[in-house]
Amino acid sequence: MAWQIVTVDQLPLGYRVLRYGCRGKDVEELQKLLVQGGFYFGEVDGYYGVLTEEAVILAEKTFKLRIDGIAGRQVVSALQQLAKKAGRIVYTVKKHDRLENISQKFGVMPGAWDSIAGQGNPRKKLFPGMKLMLSEKALFAWEETPSNASSPLFTATFYAWAEIALTGQLESQEVVLKDGYHGIGASGEVWEAILTNRSCQQRLIADLKKMPGVKFGLDLRNIPPALQTFRSKFLRSVLKGINKRQLDFLVITADPDLRRLKKPISFSELEEVSSYGRWVLVEPQFSLGNQEVEGLLKVYWQLLPKLNRITMHRIFPMVSTNGWEWSGQERRCVSYRECKILRALYYRSSRYLPEIFCTRVDWVQQGESRHLYYRDNQGWVDYLDYLKRYHFPGTVICQPSVMENTLSQLVPNVFAMLPGSKLKDL
Repeated sequence: MAWQIVTVDQLPLGYRVLRYGCRGKDVEELQKLLVQGGFYFGEVDGYYGVLTEEAVILAEKTFKLRIDGIAGRQVVSALQQLAKKAGRIVYTVKKHDRLENISQKFGVMPGAWDSIAGQGNPRKKLFPGMKLMLSEKALFAWEETPSNASSPLFTATFYAWAEIALTGQLESQEVVLKDGYHGIGASGEVWEAILTNRSCQQRLIADLKKMPGVKFGLDLRNIPPALQTFRSKFLRSVLKGINKRQLDFLVITADPDLRRLKKPISFSELEEVSSYGRWVLVEPQFSLGNQEVEGLLKVYWQLLPKLNRITMHRIFPMVSTNGWEWSGQERRCVSYRECKILRALYYRSSRYLPEIFCTRVDWVQQGESRHLYYRDNQGWVDYLDYLKRYHFPGTVICQPSVMENTLSQLVPNVFAMLPGSKLKDL
C-alpha cells in the first residue's frame, strides 16, 4: 500500500477551518462558492485575504450564522446548499446601462435590486463592472379545484385534488394537470383512523403507488393536535411503501405555542416531518378557544425563519387573501371584500400590526366583542419584504384571484418571479 503525502494547501474544501491568511486549493473552492452566491467579486486566487473575509461575513449575516469571518463547516455547508438552488441573479453592469432598463429586462422595479458590499448603491450610481443582485421567489397559488386556466403571475399552482376516505382509499378528482401539484388531504376523523390503523395505511399506500408521473403531496393540516407526534412515523411508512425518498410536497401546521417550542423534542419533531417533503408548505395552527391570536402569530413568524434555515430553505409559508373574525369561542372565515367593508365601517377602531402583517378591526355586535384580522396592502408589502429578508424560496397564496392585480404591482418592487423552468433547482 502506497502512502501519499498531502500538504495543507492541497486539502479539499471542508477538511479544515479557513480564516484570514490561509492559502490553498480549498480557499479557491470557497471563493468560487462565494462568487456563485453573489458574496465575493475579487480574484479567485486561493488566498484568504480581506475581501474573502468580508465576503464570508456577508454570507454569515445572510444565513444568520455566527459572524466571525471564519469559514467553518456551517458556512461551507450553507454555501454548498445555496449553490444548488435557484433564487439569486447577479448582474454585471455594462457600459451605457441604466437601472430602469436593466429592471425592465428582468420584469422588476428598480427598488428590487440589492446592493452588494463594496459595490455601492445601484440607485445612486451605476458604473461598468458593478455587480447587482436580484432575488427570485416562487409565487404559488392554492386552489380548491383543478383548472387548466393559469395566471402569468404564479410560478405554479397547488390543488386540493383528492380526499382520503375512512377506509384509507383515495377519492380523487378526475382531472390531473401536467404542470400542477396535487394535494391529498383528509378530515381529522379520517387522519385519526389512518394514523392508528395499519390496514387503512396500507390501502392508502396501495392507491398512492398507482400515481406514477403525478406530482402529489400530503396535506396533513387536519391531523388532530394529540396525534401530530405520529406524523413522522406515518410518513416514513408511506415513503417506504411507495419507494420514494421524499414526497413532492407536504402541507403542515406549525403550533406557535412558545411553551411547547422551547422543548427541544417539539421542534425536532417539526424538523423531522419537514425532511420528508421536497417543499414544505406551512401555516399556523390555532385552537378555537385561544384568544392570544396576536401573540401566537408573532411567535409563528419568528419561528419560520429558523425552520427555513435548518431545512436549507425549503419552507413556503401559506397565507390567504381571506381574513378571520374571532368572537368568543367562534372563528369565521371572512372574504377579502367583506374585510374591506368591515374596515370601512369601523375604521376608527382599526390598526395595523406590523409584527404579524395584519390589520385588526374591533367592533361590538349584539353586545359581543368581535375582532377581525386580515392582510391589507401594507400587510402584503411587509410580508413580501419578510420573504426576501429571511431567504424563503417563495410562498403559497390561497384564494389569490381577488388580489392578483394588487400582487402584480407589489411583487416587482421586492423580487423577481421565479419562472417554472427553474422549479427543478428549488
